Amino acid sequence: MAYANRSQARGILRDWAGAIADADEAIRLEPKLAAARLNRGLARLNSGDADGARSDFDEAIRLNPGLFGAWLGRGVARQKRGDIDGAIADLARAVELAPPGSPQRADAERRLRELRR
Repeated sequence: MAYANRSQARGILRDWAGAIADADEAIRLEPKLAAARLNRGLARLNSGDADGARSDFDEAIRLNPGLFGAWLGRGVARQKRGDIDGAIADLARAVELAPPGSPQRADAERRLRELRR
C-alpha cells in the first residue's frame, strides 16, 4: 500500500513518471489493489496515454466496481478517444457513486453537462 500512496502523492505533484513507476511497483506487490490501477490510470491519462489509462481504469473497475474515481477517469479517457456515448455512461455512473458535494462528483457532473449539449 505504501507504493500506492506514494504514487498518489506523486500524482498530486504532477510527477507522472514517478506516479506510474510507484503504481507499477504497487501492482507488482499487490495485483488486486484497485487504487494502484486508479493512480496509474490517472497518471497515464495526464501524461497523454488515454489508451493505457483506459486499460487501468477497466481493471480498477473490475477489481472494485464502486471506485467512482475509476469511472470518472474512464469517462475522461473515453471522451479523449472520441467515444462520447461511453464517456456519458461512465460519467453518469461516477455521479451515482461519488459522495454528494465531493469535488470529483462536481467534476463528473460538469463534464456530463458539457457532453450532453
